[in-house]
Amino acid sequence: MPPQRTRNIPQWVCQTCGTTFARYIEKNRLGAGRYCSHACAAAGQQRRVARICLACGTAFAAHACDVATGRAHYCSRACADTRHPRTTTERFWALVQHTDGCWLWQGGIAPSGYGHFTPTFGSSPEGTHRYAWTLTHGPIPEGLWVLHRCDVRYPVGDISYRRCVRPDHLFLGTHQDNMDDCRDKGRIARGTRIASARLSDDTVRFIRQQLAAGVRQVTLAAMCGVSQACISTIATGKAWQHVV
Repeated sequence: MPPQRTRNIPQWVCQTCGTTFARYIEKNRLGAGRYCSHACAAAGQQRRVARICLACGTAFAAHACDVATGRAHYCSRACADTRHPRTTTERFWALVQHTDGCWLWQGGIAPSGYGHFTPTFGSSPEGTHRYAWTLTHGPIPEGLWVLHRCDVRYPVGDISYRRCVRPDHLFLGTHQDNMDDCRDKGRIARGTRIASARLSDDTVRFIRQQLAAGVRQVTLAAMCGVSQACISTIATGKAWQHVV
């Protein structure tokens, strides 16, 4: 039997309980090797450390995880801006990757795929595509949405375009304009693109042929393993309209 390969496992010291533990880490992940267990990690992330603001000298409590990663130098955004003066506009565009195509937001991303930006300390986050429009063209009229022109460059299912904040890739429209734009560009999931769909395009065509031949909806529902209501929506044209 060939000898087994061994590797040196690094030793770490838990920042919460001080216990020495061994763990091999494949990648240099943020926070890896600082805690020996999930319980210590949870306690360490809630632990506060006393800090002195570099701008105003005020004592404040910062999260230990922020201190460990080299952050928490200032007690507020206002103090940070005092030491590193930048306007809100400069802070916004500093987080944008400028290319010949889309200008993609590199900051925080919401679960929907759109970027979000906090203009001032304590304010509510705003959508980056909406904020980019406001910076370039002024306030957005009430009831209008900011839509993307560049989504046609991305394959169906790729929502990376939502991070684009390039002003000439944006335009205003109503909610109905947004829905029409999605439909015209084929970005609304229909038919087999819906994960829960139980019919295929060929099956829908077969159902239509049988309906035209006089076969009852109940019979077709039993044959295809769906409800009679599903067959009815195909017969009335309320569903699967895209299949011809």
